[in-house]
Amino acid sequence: MNSTLQTPLAVGLPVAGTNLQSAKPTENFTPLRALLVEDSRGDAEQLLRALRQAGFTVTSERVETVPTLKKALRRTGWDIVFSDFQMPECTGMETLAIVHSSKLDLPFIMISSVGSEATAVDAMRAGAKDFLLKDRLERLGPAVRRELAEAAARREHRKTAAALQEKLVTPNERFMDNGYIEVSGRRIQNWDGGGKGWLTFTDIIKDSVNTGFVQVGMRVGAAKLTQYAIDFGFGQPTDVELPGEEAGLLFKPEEMRDSDVATMSIGQSIAVTPLQLITAVSAIANDGMLLKPHIVK
Repeated sequence: MNSTLQTPLAVGLPVAGTNLQSAKPTENFTPLRALLVEDSRGDAEQLLRALRQAGFTVTSERVETVPTLKKALRRTGWDIVFSDFQMPECTGMETLAIVHSSKLDLPFIMISSVGSEATAVDAMRAGAKDFLLKDRLERLGPAVRRELAEAAARREHRKTAAALQEKLVTPNERFMDNGYIEVSGRRIQNWDGGGKGWLTFTDIIKDSVNTGFVQVGMRVGAAKLTQYAIDFGFGQPTDVELPGEEAGLLFKPEEMRDSDVATMSIGQSIAVTPLQLITAVSAIANDGMLLKPHIVK
């Protein structure tokens, strides 16, 4: 079934194959194109109402079968997917697998009327970005904004990563390591104080050679280097379920000197929390995806 949601909060697709209609933009509201996998019209309207209250102007389509979901995913322009956990025609985990198989970089939030900690953990491990209960949607707005921001950061990261791989440095490019390098009158040494002569970029990564990272960091520049730090979750809270979390400290690119770029290239001159650090490192084990940490016990 392909269903329209026409409330004061959102306008969806009238029938399959028609043009997408959106709610009239509201000043200071964020436009959001949401695909809802939900068998209950009432629950879908409740979700849209919560999004509207959180400051979104929503364009939506509701589907509840595998064929209509796949058809909807073939249309471009979605910002996010919301899915019920248990439905007559398909489960939320099946829905998640279909969205992932589409190769679309779409945030996926599971929303359920019931659910245990184990259920939420299983959904997050499978790739859901968050798991919310239908009667506890107070975290919906912050969760959506976080995922939209992270999706945008991933898009920017892919662009900057491509620039690094194709234009700025190659794995076998050679750099001279004299044991130290001077930038704007500041001497930066290797951790062991020694130099290794000519090294490839691969060797620089393997041996953690400060002088090599500085040379590459200077090529990247302040703006892109800072964006990389943001892409890895630094300079912002992780939104873990704990009070009093700090955001850490990052430079403003326009205020950075060359020596600041150099020291930032080796992980100095910025402040990060242990949780941010382990979250960033975990992205390597998650195929480059930065996932939100959660407290499960």
